[in-house]
This record gives sequence, C-alpha cells and structure tokens, in this order.
Amino acid sequence: MNGSKLATANAVLFGTLLAPPLIISDQQITAAVPPATGPGVVPVTVTTAGGLATETLTYTYIDPPALTGLSTNTGSRFGGNVTNLTGRNLGTATNVAFNGVNAQFSTAADNTLAAVVPPSPTTGPVDVTVTTVGGTSTLPGAYTYT
Repeated sequence: MNGSKLATANAVLFGTLLAPPLIISDQQITAAVPPATGPGVVPVTVTTAGGLATETLTYTYIDPPALTGLSTNTGSRFGGNVTNLTGRNLGTATNVAFNGVNAQFSTAADNTLAAVVPPSPTTGPVDVTVTTVGGTSTLPGAYTYT
C-alpha cells in the first residue's frame, strides 16, 4: 500500500481481519492478506499513530476454482475435439491445460468452460488443470488420449 506518513502503521484490517503491516518506508507498507470465509469486497483500513488513514481502500476476495468433470474424457492423441469442463468459480479462467499443454478455451458461464483438446505425444490418462484469478484446480487423470 502506498501513501504518506505510514512509518507508524500498527494495524491493517481487511474487513474485520487483522493483518500486521510490514513497513517499507514512510510512503509504503505491505500486509499479508488474511484468509476470508467467502468471496466479496471488504474495506481495508490502515491505522497509524496519527489515527486512521483517510483514503478509502477495498480488497476483493475471490473463491478458488473447483473442477468437477469433463463432458468428454477420451479422444485421439491428435487432439482437436472440444470438451466442456464443469465445476465452480471458472468464470475468471486465465488458462486451461491438458498434461501441462495449454489449450484454447472459452468461458460459457461461471460453472462451464469449453476447451479444445491439444495434441499429445503419447496416449493414456492426463491431468486437466484450470487456472483462474482465484487459484488453480486439477482433475488428476481426467482425460485419456487414445
């Protein structure tokens, strides 16, 4: 966090959750974001020896993704077929990978992604991974190349 007169910061609150500040300089502090009980926007309050910071700050908690299945879980090692990935909190996806190989994808809804299966040099089961702004979820051995 950047500002002025932060050298005496003694508390940072994310909503009601305390995060002790690490003072970098009089103009900058950092704080580890504490875990929340759920998603949403919370106010961030900085307390210094001079009182509360006057600038309004907020932080948005985002739930991590959770993959639960694929509409098609088998296909040629040459790839190219489309499968729908289902789960929760997929709407902010930034990457989909099959055995570490990135796939083209589009977000249909917060609980569905459509992905074009990339080619694979080998056959057999592989992990499918989705990365979102909230984290990563992997289904081990969820897709099998034939």
